[in-house]
Amino acid sequence: MITQNKKLLFRSSLVLLITIVFVSLIYVIKFHLTQKTVIKPIVIGKTINSSIGKIKYPFTKDGQKIAYLTFDGGPSSNVTPEVLNILKSYNTKATFFVNGKNSISNSDVLIRAKRSGNQIALRSFDTNYKNLYINPQNYLQDLKESNDVISTILGGNNFQQHLIRFPGGSNMVSSTFRQTIAKSGYNYVDWNVDSFDSLETSSSGYSNIVDRVKISCRNKDHIVILMHDDYNCKATLKALPQIIEYLLKGGYTFKIL
Repeated sequence: MITQNKKLLFRSSLVLLITIVFVSLIYVIKFHLTQKTVIKPIVIGKTINSSIGKIKYPFTKDGQKIAYLTFDGGPSSNVTPEVLNILKSYNTKATFFVNGKNSISNSDVLIRAKRSGNQIALRSFDTNYKNLYINPQNYLQDLKESNDVISTILGGNNFQQHLIRFPGGSNMVSSTFRQTIAKSGYNYVDWNVDSFDSLETSSSGYSNIVDRVKISCRNKDHIVILMHDDYNCKATLKALPQIIEYLLKGGYTFKIL
C-alpha cells in the first residue's frame, strides 16, 4: 500500500511536470500566433537572497505614511495586465499574492508583473477552502506545489517564496494552524484596509470600492490594502487610479512587501 508521504510526493511531481509542459506549450503557441518575441523567464544566479523570509511587519509605525497595494487571486489574462498598466502609469508597484493554477495558464502575465518591479508572493495553488484547511499539512503541501510552479515560471527563487497570504485571511484557521505554517518557514500578511472589490460584480460599482478604501484609511499611517485581480474584478480597474491618486495626495509612499 502506498504511504501518504509517497502519495504527496507523487502529487507534487505530477503538478511540477504538468506545469513545465503547459508553460512550454503556452510559449510555443503564443510565439506562432503573434510572431512576437516571447519574454523568457528571469534567470538569477546561484546566490540565494538572504532577505527572503525576513519581512518587516508592515503595520509597525515609524513616522512615515506607507501604502502597500496587494492583489489576490491572479494572475488573470484580462484584469492583471490592465492593473499593471495602471501601476506603470503612476510609477507605482504592488504585491501580488498569486494562485499557482492561474499562474500556469497566465505565465506571461506573471513574468511581466515581476519584471515590472512588482513583488510576487504565494497564496495557494487553487482556492478550495475545504481542501486547503483540512489540516496544516494539506496547506503546506499546496504551498510547496505553488512554490514549484512559480519557481519554474520565474526561474529559481526570484520572488518572495516565504511570504504568503491565507486565502480568506489568517482568521480562517486556528492559531495552532498558523503557528505550524509559521514554524515551517512562512510569514503571512493580512490587511487592515479591505476594498471589498470582489463583491462588485459590475464595473459600475467602482465608486463603492473607492469609498470603502477612503473610509478605512482614516487615521492609519501604514496601510495594507486588499484588492483582487482575478477575471471578474473589472470594477477594480476603474477604482484603482482614484485610490492611487487619493493616497498620493494624502502623503502616502507606495512600497512592496
